[in-house]
Amino acid sequence: MQIEEVAIEHLKRKPHRELDTRTGKVSLPTHLPPPSPLRTLQENVFARASALFERAKQGSKTQIQELLEADVGKLRDAYAEVIQSGVP
Repeated sequence: MQIEEVAIEHLKRKPHRELDTRTGKVSLPTHLPPPSPLRTLQENVFARASALFERAKQGSKTQIQELLEADVGKLRDAYAEVIQSGVP
């Protein structure tokens, strides 16, 4: 399955409560840290993102993540070749 097909399949679904991984499903946190007026916007975003990253560590990568990381790897390799060749 191509990355475009996987992305379209994901967009057609209702808001995610869980993510499908190669080894099963990982539920998404339903109770993220609430925004606090005592924190800056960046601190509030960081707190919520941290909770999501912690949950992501509990499962394997999703199919779309594997495809995206493979594409990034190809771009990185191609870029490294250009840089090493000294072509302006």
